[in-house]
Amino acid sequence: MMIHQKDFLNKAKENIQNSFSQFDVKAISSVGEGMDSKAFIVNDEFIFRFPKRGEVVNHLKAEISLLPKLRPHVRLEIPNFEYVGRQQENGFPFIGYKKIHGVGLEKELMRKLDSDLQNKLIKEISDFIQQVHSFPVDAARKSGVKVADFKKSYTGDLENMRKNAYHLLDQDVINYVEKLFKDYLSDEENFDFTPVLLHADFSPDHIIYDEDKKDIAGVIDFGDIEIGDPDYDLMYLYEDYWGEDFIRRLLKYYSHNNPERLVKKLDFFSRCDTIHGVLIDLNRKDDGILQSALKKLKEEVIV
Repeated sequence: MMIHQKDFLNKAKENIQNSFSQFDVKAISSVGEGMDSKAFIVNDEFIFRFPKRGEVVNHLKAEISLLPKLRPHVRLEIPNFEYVGRQQENGFPFIGYKKIHGVGLEKELMRKLDSDLQNKLIKEISDFIQQVHSFPVDAARKSGVKVADFKKSYTGDLENMRKNAYHLLDQDVINYVEKLFKDYLSDEENFDFTPVLLHADFSPDHIIYDEDKKDIAGVIDFGDIEIGDPDYDLMYLYEDYWGEDFIRRLLKYYSHNNPERLVKKLDFFSRCDTIHGVLIDLNRKDDGILQSALKKLKEEVIV
């Protein structure tokens, strides 16, 4: 395992130095890995992100094109890709940017802050989301950002569950999944929205907090950017902070014409995030990870 990790580090270092001959890699270490990419911190100053799969490349190309145009529209710092290189082994692009210093504004940290500071940060979060959503959709499309078809996507998830996961589930869990999707998909008002640019992965760990300045330093990880339902960008705030109570506080600064429907949709998005995790883990061929995902789904069943 250690050799495998060392190989990744050496390959990343080699790609950086081959693409940017003047860049001296003095230190490099891994800072994270997901399904799509691996990220490294270099010289304690730069983050370099390498896509792992061909399907991710178009997302990264859109991100490379969009972020310089988005920057003037938002007040918080976002990644500035100073380095765009190409991996020797597969031809995939990779990017490098100066690290936005701070820590993820996770639930535990947010709860420790006093109420006035929380409200200040919640307003900054609200402002940022609205600034992203106000970016011209046509300009986003020209940058290669794709339009998400929410109804088609969630219909596909339901069909995938029926085909590949139901044989692993008890009937009460199957009934729960069927009702969950039926309630969302059968209500046309859920799809009555004006599509906007979405961060689409706006979770607390992507909101970088400066503990010294007691302020948000920036927002990272735009790898899932898409055009779609503006309500979706609140999903991880609902899921990872404190549910409806947090959303009600956010709505003091974030205008919405139907808060009750918003909360209902966020609950659906959050529960489907668990289901989507099951579908992803079915393809990983790791029974331990899959069983953990199935257990989480069973725990969400409303009796």
